[in-house]
Amino acid sequence: GDCIHLHSEDKPCRDAEVKFSILGWAAEVSCDIVLALLFEAFFSCSKGICEWVAGLLNVKYASDQALTKEMLELALAAIERIGFCGSLAFLFAPQWTPPLCLGPEIGRLDIFCDCSEFVFGEADYRCYQRRLSVETRRWVFESLMKGPFVVAPFVGILIKVIVPKFAQKLTGFVERTTRSR
Repeated sequence: GDCIHLHSEDKPCRDAEVKFSILGWAAEVSCDIVLALLFEAFFSCSKGICEWVAGLLNVKYASDQALTKEMLELALAAIERIGFCGSLAFLFAPQWTPPLCLGPEIGRLDIFCDCSEFVFGEADYRCYQRRLSVETRRWVFESLMKGPFVVAPFVGILIKVIVPKFAQKLTGFVERTTRSR
């Protein structure tokens, strides 16, 4: 948007909240909520996959199959969390080596910095690390952690506790109204 013109040293413009106030904040929070919903959906899919894999192992006792399923779920959740957060924390946010190139103004993206040696080219974490200042990368890291660690637990509670209770109450209400006719 117009953030490049609103940016100043005393008031940095890094997100939609600066220009659009409450609507910009709502857009950012809605992205975090969608991310948390995707985490919940993928977690539900992983439960089904783990149950399927545990069934393929053809263990003798049902308790062993349940234990295998739970261990697979735990391993997938740990790999997912460590993969997402660890790759950002160790490949993107820190400054391991002196910066190779930055834009004409510190903190701005230098799109002319060459990243052809990386496997993913311009979409590689290391390319962004090369093109962005360490302060900007740390701000991006902090912003990306807000969704999984602040918003996701509340969305999880909403999906696992409040929505089923609401559905149960709604079902009871519908059953009472259809019986009264």
